[in-house]
Amino acid sequence: MRTLIFETDNHLIKNINLCLNMRYEGIEVIPINSKENKSTDIVERINPDFILISHPFAAIDAGFIITNIRKISEVPIIILANTKTGGEKARLLEIGADEYLCKPIDYLEFLSTVNAVIRRNYRCRSGSKSTVNIDDRLTLNFDTHELRCLDKPIHLTPLEYNLLSTLVKHNGMILSYQTILEKVWGVNYVSDVALLKKYIYYLRSKLELNPHDPKLILTERSFGYHINKATQITEDPAKHIYS
Repeated sequence: MRTLIFETDNHLIKNINLCLNMRYEGIEVIPINSKENKSTDIVERINPDFILISHPFAAIDAGFIITNIRKISEVPIIILANTKTGGEKARLLEIGADEYLCKPIDYLEFLSTVNAVIRRNYRCRSGSKSTVNIDDRLTLNFDTHELRCLDKPIHLTPLEYNLLSTLVKHNGMILSYQTILEKVWGVNYVSDVALLKKYIYYLRSKLELNPHDPKLILTERSFGYHINKATQITEDPAKHIYS
C-alpha cells in the first residue's frame, strides 16, 4: 500500500510515517514537499491508495490540488488542516476531499480516519465483478486496477485505467465522446475530443496487436467509441479477490 503526503513539515511527515507503519505493515509513505511538483503527474506515476494533503501546502490552496487530482482519479483524499473554520471544511469536502482533520493531529483519530476511507474505497470497488476477461489475451481486475496480457502485467496510468474500465463496463454500447469525457474527466472536459482521442491512442498502443488497425477499441465515426461487439467479456471467477 502507498500514500502520498503533501506536507512541508518534516517532523509531521516522520510522525505520520511511523504511525502508519505501526498500523499497516509495509506501507510506503511518499512525501511531496515542494510546490514545484505537479500533483496530477505524481498521482499518475505513483497510483497511491490514499492521499494526505496539508492545507495550505507550500502557500498553495489545497483546493487547487484536490481539483487537479479529481480530474484523473477518485483516490481517497484526507485534508490535514491548520484551520478549524467550518466554511473551509465544507468547501474542501464539496470539491472532492473525503475527510478533514485539524492540526495538531490526534493520531488515534487519524488512524481511524485512514481506516475508514480505505474501507469505504474497498466497498465501492467490491460491489462489482472483480475480474473480467476482455478477450482471449486480456484480463482486467477492477479491484487492483491491473491489466494483464497472457498473464503478463501491462502498466496503465490512472486515466488509462479509468478510460478502459468505462468502455469495458459498457460493453455492447457505443459511448459518445461527451459521455466518455464526462465519466472519465468530468463535465468541464465534455468538449475536449482531442484529449480523448489522445488517450484512446495510448490505450490502443498498449492493447492492440496493431494500433493502426484496432480490433478491440473501435471508433464510431464522428460519434464515439466502443469495445468490439464480437468480444465476449466474461467474468473470471478463479481470480476473485473479494467475496
